[in-house]
Amino acid sequence: MEGPDGLRNRPAAHSIYTGVGDEDGEENVEELRERLRHMKELVKKRPANEKSGIDEGFLSVVFACILVVIAGVTLYAFVVLYTAVHRRWTENPDDN
Repeated sequence: MEGPDGLRNRPAAHSIYTGVGDEDGEENVEELRERLRHMKELVKKRPANEKSGIDEGFLSVVFACILVVIAGVTLYAFVVLYTAVHRRWTENPDDN
């Protein structure tokens, strides 16, 4: 894959800015401008009041429920750990 001068032969990279890889770079820019105009029209046509199905209130309730579950699991783990340590340290050494 190396050329006679020791450098690798790489194909010219396609660039929308320099026109490398295209004979006519101006046509490429015009295509991009046309696509940009088309995308702007699509954004303008989209209704502004269109909702995605999940509103802020519902999302807040979901996150609040997740927070309550995490706090409950943490509290449960702490109580179980505390109870286990308390039993271990309050055992009567004569029972062994």
